[in-house]
Formats: sequence, C-alpha cells, structure tokens
Amino acid sequence: MTILLIRASPETKQQLEVLRELHDNMNEYEIDFWLTPTAIGHKADMMIREEKEEWLKSRLTAEGIPFIISINDVQQ
Repeated sequence: MTILLIRASPETKQQLEVLRELHDNMNEYEIDFWLTPTAIGHKADMMIREEKEEWLKSRLTAEGIPFIISINDVQQ
C-alpha cells in the first residue's frame, strides 16, 4: 500500500476552514495529519493512501488551496 504526504498551504480564511474541516473529519476521510492546519500561511501535512489521492487533490484544487506532493511513498 502506497501512502503519500501532501503539503497544503492555506492562503485565505476560507481555505483554512476547509483544511480544518478535513482535519475534524479525518477518520471519515481517511486522512492522517502530520501538521494540523493552524493559521493562514502555515503548512498542513496530510498522509493519505494512494487510492484517495485524486479525491483529495480535486478537493484542494476546487478550493484553490495550493499543495504539493511532498513524499510520493512515505514507507520507502
């Protein structure tokens, strides 16, 4: 099973709220936060299984939240 690390950087209050909602419901979304979303401009690191990658990337893109794939396979 491949697990990725996605780093998101909220630039607005609304983007921060989206990340906080993902954090508050991380069990439902199957996301594991390494760095929690605390403030605008602060990074949020999320581990996610490869099969959920497209869903999360689409959600972040739809909300205009900048992100990068920080680690392609955390287990390596």
